[in-house]
Amino acid sequence: MKNYIIICVITTLISCKGNDIEERCPDYITGLNNQIHYNTGEVLKFIDSLGNIRYDTIIRVFKDKPTTWEKYQAASNNYNYNKRLCEGKSFIEYSNQFIIIAGQNLNLSKSSKVYGIQGAIREAAYGFWNEDKLCNNFESEEYEEIYNYKGSSINVKRYSYLVDTFKSRIWDLQTGSLNQDDYIYNHFIYTYEDTIKLLEYSTIDTLNNRVRWVLQE
Repeated sequence: MKNYIIICVITTLISCKGNDIEERCPDYITGLNNQIHYNTGEVLKFIDSLGNIRYDTIIRVFKDKPTTWEKYQAASNNYNYNKRLCEGKSFIEYSNQFIIIAGQNLNLSKSSKVYGIQGAIREAAYGFWNEDKLCNNFESEEYEEIYNYKGSSINVKRYSYLVDTFKSRIWDLQTGSLNQDDYIYNHFIYTYEDTIKLLEYSTIDTLNNRVRWVLQE
């Protein structure tokens, strides 16, 4: 009888912890994951106005999971992570170093969001992810706009660098990171509502020639 009572108490405590973490960290990341339809290694075709083709590869797709009680408890004891307890980050990483991140951080913003960066993302402690932007925040901007997609107007986000001319700071950062000195990328446009994906971007060469590359599906 005593063993039965002990088992019941342990089961109840585990159940309470599970319910408690669901209340503290509601799951928004699963819904965001359902908006990502790519797999790691997929090759995408982009085309310009003259019919020229570029191919970009999906370097990595990661779909995060809702916060568990174990992760919450472990991170809460670390000063560097105790403000990120409910955080989750799913992402699509492209070969042009653009990354679309779908994330939640309830401790700070009480919301979920989708945003873009160009740079890198790496795994940190407790299963969290840290992003490294290629440039400073004041050198780039991201804003919403209306985009014509397959004959319909949709909401998109545009991530752009403010200065992208030859030998500018972003030119040197990008060409150094990509190990080539012929062109750089700018004006990344992506969907974020029903489906999360990159729709187009631009390249700028040493003579300031600008070309738009649009996703072909």
